[in-house]
Amino acid sequence: LGLWLSYQGGWGYGVITALAFLLDAQLPARAWRQLAFAVLARGGAALAAILGGNQLWSGGVSLWGVVIALGGTALFLPLILESRTVDSVGDRTGKPLQSIRVQAAQILALVSGVGTALLGGTAALVSLTPLWAATLGASLHWLYRTLTR
Repeated sequence: LGLWLSYQGGWGYGVITALAFLLDAQLPARAWRQLAFAVLARGGAALAAILGGNQLWSGGVSLWGVVIALGGTALFLPLILESRTVDSVGDRTGKPLQSIRVQAAQILALVSGVGTALLGGTAALVSLTPLWAATLGASLHWLYRTLTR
């Protein structure tokens, strides 16, 4: 999927995919096999940049993209910081989730969303509506919990 997105949507998606695999290989409970996928994704991103042109910048900078990206970031940062302790358990294992992995996933999602919103124009911003809805919902829930304690 990351390779296809790299070629169709822009080489930046390959870089994000490579970063996700690299994080999975480096964070606690390391999955070393993910290093091979990180290298493959990085190579796919490079190939997409060479063959596909610079599609990452094709949408131009959008004012709404900037506003939503910065607003979403400001709302979501406190939630990332609070994720230093996590009570949730994994669906497959039933064991508590590792907070560093949760934070890494949150940061990677936010970086992906901000980069896409800033560089991809209005169409890219609209395509990430589920991401922004999730960050807004989680942020508002955190704000409500914080204010009602």
